[in-house]
Amino acid sequence: MLHDGPGGDHRSLLALEALSDTYRVLFYDQRGAGLSERVTEARQGMADHLADLDALITAQGDGPVLLIGHSWGAMLATAYLGHRPEVVSRAVLIEPGFLDAEGLTSFEARRAALSRSPRVVWAGLLAGFRARGVTGDAEAARDSIVGTVVHAFANHPANPYHCPGQTYDTPAWRFGSCASDAF
Repeated sequence: MLHDGPGGDHRSLLALEALSDTYRVLFYDQRGAGLSERVTEARQGMADHLADLDALITAQGDGPVLLIGHSWGAMLATAYLGHRPEVVSRAVLIEPGFLDAEGLTSFEARRAALSRSPRVVWAGLLAGFRARGVTGDAEAARDSIVGTVVHAFANHPANPYHCPGQTYDTPAWRFGSCASDAF
């Protein structure tokens, strides 16, 4: 299971745990996010993510795998298909975001417009005030702020990231702001 982000964590895909009745399901937090090690942006490149996925697949040793990726995870699955197609039996891409330059341009335009909306700006301001009390390592407060803003963006009524009339309420351990900035 390849979660969204970059910067999100595996809990956004826990509804797919029901597949464990038929398949061996492996959830993990990608580098820099969730409960994984916090690493610098220099260690957040695509080659790093592909190497991590290689290591996980090799450690399982059960032959070709089925990759299921959501959003950024679907983009990572696509990159992995180009990197090591022989170890993947099938791939399921859920809301794969952008897979080409035109898609990136469209996403960036929508992201910019929604990020300037009062709802998202207000969430960021409130998160900034709350983050003053966040303790931990040097990045903990920034992770808190960016995670709150990303959640507000995903939950915006004009964003088609959730079903109409419902809220986007995905739990997260820790949003990895450095992981998000790397891409």
